[in-house]
Amino acid sequence: MEDCPFCNSHKIGRIGRERYFCAECCHEWTGTVDVTIYEILADGTMVGLMSGDGGPGHEDEDCLEQKVV
Repeated sequence: MEDCPFCNSHKIGRIGRERYFCAECCHEWTGTVDVTIYEILADGTMVGLMSGDGGPGHEDEDCLEQKVV
């Protein structure tokens, strides 16, 4: 995986087996062929945004506050 499927950024990292995180839009996703994208909320919960061929839900401009470490 070279690009974020949500924002097409190259600032991605692998955080597990077939699990990735984008530092640009602060979204996490699983899979490489059948991709499921999640938004990480401030309390650490993951909310599914789209799966498969669906379009993006929304983008957060202030992802640093929502980034859970």
